Amino acid sequence: MDRSARLDMDALTMMLRQQNIFSIKDVEYAIFETNGKLSVMKYDQKQAVTKEDMNITIKAKQYPFSAELVSDGKINTNNLTRLDLK
Repeated sequence: MDRSARLDMDALTMMLRQQNIFSIKDVEYAIFETNGKLSVMKYDQKQAVTKEDMNITIKAKQYPFSAELVSDGKINTNNLTRLDLK
């Protein structure tokens, strides 16, 4: 560690904990950035598994279209049916 940064082991472990890293053994390398932040790369076996890693396909979310449900005090039953609300 660079002494001019004045980062002691307690400060380093605190910065790791802020990134949900509780063991320095999980860290492959870390960079103390010029802005005072810590960039960390965990070992591959310590990385979180993603859905892509598990080959899980994600169904695209479909949001309902905007529809007029009440117009001039009358309920539009066609749009209620299209939105599956009837």
